[in-house]
Amino acid sequence: MTGFLVAAPHSGSGKTVVTLGLLRALRDAGHAIAPAKAGPDYIDPAFHRAASGETCVNLDPWAMRPALLRALVAGHGAGRLLVTEAMMGLYDGAADGTGSAADLAALLGLPVVFVVDASRMAQSVAALVSGYRDHRADVALAGIILNRVGSARHETMLRDALAPLGVPVLGVVPHDAALSLPSRHLGLVQAGEHEALEAFIAHAGAVMARCCDLPALAALAQHHPDPSRLATLAPQDEGDVGRASKGQPKGSGVAQGKGSGVADIPHPEVRGQHHPDPSRLATLAPQDEGDVGRASKGQPKGSGVARGEGDGVADIPHPEVRGQHHPDPSRLAALAPQDEGDVGRASKDEGNLHLAESHGDTGLAPQGEGYRRDAEEEHPVSPIPPLGQRIAVARDIAFAFAYPHLLDGWRAQGAELTFFSPLGDEAPDASADAVFLPGGYPELHAGALAAADGFRAGMVAARDRGAAIYGECGGYMALGEGLVDADGARHAMLGFLPVETSFATRTRHLGYRRLDPLAGAPWPMPLTAHEFHYATVLREGPGDALFAARDARGADLGHYGRRVGTVSGSWCHVIDRAD
Repeated sequence: MTGFLVAAPHSGSGKTVVTLGLLRALRDAGHAIAPAKAGPDYIDPAFHRAASGETCVNLDPWAMRPALLRALVAGHGAGRLLVTEAMMGLYDGAADGTGSAADLAALLGLPVVFVVDASRMAQSVAALVSGYRDHRADVALAGIILNRVGSARHETMLRDALAPLGVPVLGVVPHDAALSLPSRHLGLVQAGEHEALEAFIAHAGAVMARCCDLPALAALAQHHPDPSRLATLAPQDEGDVGRASKGQPKGSGVAQGKGSGVADIPHPEVRGQHHPDPSRLATLAPQDEGDVGRASKGQPKGSGVARGEGDGVADIPHPEVRGQHHPDPSRLAALAPQDEGDVGRASKDEGNLHLAESHGDTGLAPQGEGYRRDAEEEHPVSPIPPLGQRIAVARDIAFAFAYPHLLDGWRAQGAELTFFSPLGDEAPDASADAVFLPGGYPELHAGALAAADGFRAGMVAARDRGAAIYGECGGYMALGEGLVDADGARHAMLGFLPVETSFATRTRHLGYRRLDPLAGAPWPMPLTAHEFHYATVLREGPGDALFAARDARGADLGHYGRRVGTVSGSWCHVIDRAD
């Protein structure tokens, strides 16, 4: 595996747009790309796929076991350039201080390409970069992309300040008002709703191809360090190979996309006169199964849902939340299930997938390629068990938040997946013994869902024949009795669970969760999960709870979810086993 992590000091630095542009530019330059997104994110991966033409996997250093992370990377990144977008700031993690993008970089040995929003600074950039570079000895800050640069003079000032640090400037991206994406309360407006997405990505790709040194980035990915070796690095003297000279040229050609490959950039391990603190060298050994990003196993229970509490990474909304964006109803035709080439799509009759098949002629990643059986043999890991043998999965812009690794893990265990669109008034497959309603935006489409009689009838039939029905977050709301939208109008939902929610008054609920199963839960083992929504819970009535929940610090959050018969759901997006 070769690759790098695109990170930034904080949200809003432009790393998503830079990543999208790099994905497109590197693909167009002939590189086989494997996109990935760090942390709990359903929205950015769809943009990654649009930019690269490949499936994007999530790599969550808090919620995923290291063995799962390695298996996903082994399957997804094999023979390709892994381009991973970080979440939040480089060192931002959950409330317990773990699970940062830096933890992921250290675990996987990924060099960091650091995107700095330089729009409001000049010489101060050197203090910023040196601080992030030197903060952890097991994280290699290997290059910088200066973003939103105002002028050639501004670029010169930034380069002059950075030159003594010896960290290569791999790109200088000018301020461009066209490089922005609309957002709403849970993050970016979904890729499927973006009216001119291809034109936007093509522009971003052209900008990055012109303004970034693509050969240097590709070479950097080929020469990333083994984090366990960082402790052995002696300070480099002025004459060492790969050391950036102090007289780094002001117009080095980075902004013009020039470069001559490996020789143009210092090895990612060469970070100037940096002496690791000996007291911290113990952290350089590879972590074991219980380490990076994991909460302790002894976490508690409670409700906390209406308190709007959060924990760390999850405490901060998406960087670019800029108001409520409501899609044009005339574009709902795009809500039909994706065609055979789409990410993770299984045909309605396709049966089990061979997960290690080649890419073929389509240029698209094969379905389930992020979770290959041969990768599992190399990195043994047991995925979350499937809900049934034949699972009908809701998929449209109201129910778009399903992790590819979860669905691929179910397929790898022999489950067959079919897809249907509630907004297209489609019913789940009549032969399904399980139905999964993922999260999404039912609050933006509550009226359409309430009027979807075919969907409702199909769900009633599934319940009545004893199918296991599970909904998480948005799917949980849809299984409830009613949903009050932002304008105060109530819409009847399926009525399978005693849950009533409202967006007329919003309450933020945000954070990593550890879930311990209660009697009747869909899975018998502890799970890691993430909660992020703005619903006010008006009522969670009688019914059996599903989980005893704790936050990232182990604080008791009480009981989560409800179960009535074979129907169940909760506010949490399940990510991995915690056993």
